Amino acid sequence: MRCNSEKRRAFSLIDLLLAVALLGAVLAFLIEAGNYLSVPRYMLSHFTISASGNRYAAIDAHGSSGDIHVWQRMPRLQVMNIPGPTYDYLEDPVALSSHGKKLAFFDHPPSGDYLSLWEVDTHNQVFRSNLSVVLMEFSPDEGALACLLKDGTIDVLDSRNGSLLYKLNANAPAACTAMGWSPDGQLIAGRIEDEIIFWSTSTGTQTLSAITVDHSPDYGTRLKFSPDGKCLVVGTYYFPNCGGRINKSRIDLYDVLTKQCLGSWEQPAEIFYRLAFLQQGKVLAFTTDELHFLAVPSLDEVKVCPAIMYANGPWALGEEQVGLGLADSVYGVNLDGSVDEDALGIHHARSRHGKKSVIFFAAIIFINLGWQIARVFRTRQTRIRINAN
Repeated sequence: MRCNSEKRRAFSLIDLLLAVALLGAVLAFLIEAGNYLSVPRYMLSHFTISASGNRYAAIDAHGSSGDIHVWQRMPRLQVMNIPGPTYDYLEDPVALSSHGKKLAFFDHPPSGDYLSLWEVDTHNQVFRSNLSVVLMEFSPDEGALACLLKDGTIDVLDSRNGSLLYKLNANAPAACTAMGWSPDGQLIAGRIEDEIIFWSTSTGTQTLSAITVDHSPDYGTRLKFSPDGKCLVVGTYYFPNCGGRINKSRIDLYDVLTKQCLGSWEQPAEIFYRLAFLQQGKVLAFTTDELHFLAVPSLDEVKVCPAIMYANGPWALGEEQVGLGLADSVYGVNLDGSVDEDALGIHHARSRHGKKSVIFFAAIIFINLGWQIARVFRTRQTRIRINAN
């Protein structure tokens, strides 16, 4: 009787340990899976990150429409979902404010072109206006939203209620094709033909002298101030079907005060999408068919990471890493070229959820199953011996 009692206690102890291990495996799996934010339907498109890096948004695209998702980085959770805007694939229809508290997007339903602004935390739509927007960007303090319109003017709106603060480039003979806020929010830069114009955000009037660029705009331009606001990156990309030009991309870095060109980069058959500064402005990152890191101010190549085709980004994630969005996930790339798949934790619903925890979970289940089979077998053997006696 003592032997059977000890065996029962031993079995109970092993069962308890296996139950605890199984529970731990389940919790580990759930925690690991919680580090990934699944997108429920089709593919990620037009990914954007707030300047602080704490929130990010993307369109779960299907055709020319899709739901807009907003996520929080830590803790990782979805904080907002807006169904069904209709957009142009070549546009940049989604913008987040510096701390991710406000979301703006423009869409093109059959009834016309519209711009919408939402408060992310309250899910409150601040305004929806009939505006034909090409590009938009929040001010660093989140108080204003600058919108480059299809007619080449810039409307600066109050982000609290959507009222017009002032209009830029209203009487200019040519259209503005690009714009960008300075880091202190005191200036808005815009490209008009072969000049970069600066407007004061306190008065809405032109200030400083213009920078004259040595090449004409053809298809698209990007403007990006350095973190200290002393330099401005002017990026232009060309297509062969626009005026018969050679397909190429060019980036120039200018001193805002002296207007001197500090460095240039140019390559054929390349299209860049976005610009980001790292290491307090010492490194410039951008994507073409590859991910490039350039030294500032010379714009010499520091690192080139191949096979980043059709990546959406980059955005700065701290001083040593950028975020890139692809069709089924969003991940980080470090300055040395190494990839951090878990930097932002967004994966499509078809993507994996925590390989390590899945393996651990499966191993515990198989161990538990094996132990239970062995226990049944030993019990049967014991009964056979008892019956034989």
